[in-house]
Amino acid sequence: MHRAYFLRVAMVMIFLFQKGTIREKLRGVVRLTFEHSKNLALFVGVYKSVLAVLRANQRSLGEHVATEVGKPGAHWHAAVAGGIGGYLVWGRYSGVNYQIVMYLMSRALISLVRVLAAKGYQPFAQHQFKHVYPLLATVVWAGVMWLYENEPATLHPSLLKSMEYLYDESCHWKDGLVEFLPSPATTTVLLLTWMQL
Repeated sequence: MHRAYFLRVAMVMIFLFQKGTIREKLRGVVRLTFEHSKNLALFVGVYKSVLAVLRANQRSLGEHVATEVGKPGAHWHAAVAGGIGGYLVWGRYSGVNYQIVMYLMSRALISLVRVLAAKGYQPFAQHQFKHVYPLLATVVWAGVMWLYENEPATLHPSLLKSMEYLYDESCHWKDGLVEFLPSPATTTVLLLTWMQL
């Protein structure tokens, strides 16, 4: 996940769902962005170091290494280095780490299904992603809405907070006509969108 993307997400999430002054919210954005950037840098360092150790071990055993430095010497090296880095860097629970792991898990699962389909494994090979995607969206949204309405304590606090805002707090006009004015979050999103043009 690119840090500029994370910065935009952190800004929107903090300005939309966190309470506090603009200064406190900006400090939160800086803190979360720093944690994200620091963890990415640490992970890359651990990953590359483990790859180097595995590569040196492979050579010490007299095996030929055909890949360039910084790349896995064998297919399994990436999994071992990723697992060690994942445990050491992302294994400590924090809001940032949780978001990154969830982000990667969803994409990795979709990629795994695509690999299985490309290699001819059933039932994955008999379905095209564009035909299965509507079912995926249906199951995910049905599941999360059922959890929200019936087992909300099981949802991650940030997801629960955003769902409460969207599905419960939006049912009541506590501020009257002021509700129709753009919120600080909406203004932030509009500014970020405008700045990218």
